[in-house]
Amino acid sequence: MTLKIRIIGAILGFVVIFFVSYLVRRQKLSTIYSLTWYILGATLLIFSIFKNLVFILSDAMGIHFAPLSFFVLALFGQTLVLIHLSMIVSEQFKVIKKLEKEVALISIK
Repeated sequence: MTLKIRIIGAILGFVVIFFVSYLVRRQKLSTIYSLTWYILGATLLIFSIFKNLVFILSDAMGIHFAPLSFFVLALFGQTLVLIHLSMIVSEQFKVIKKLEKEVALISIK
């Protein structure tokens, strides 16, 4: 990675961390969900600072083209986020069904 790309990556990492902190402070983003974004920002910073880490990671994963390891990790991370959000939607669906039943009972009286 060139120095220019590493600087841009570090700047993006800082921007993500500061923006997420801003959203949490303004209560626009829950602290539970901010953890994922903090990890993303920290990952950008770490990979920008330690350029050999990308090659070590890609070798460990058996990937010959080092930048491709970022896409593999991003795909894995997004899959985890989608599973987590699906669990939240399922839980909210159960709560809504319970509230529907309670409203129906109240409206009968």
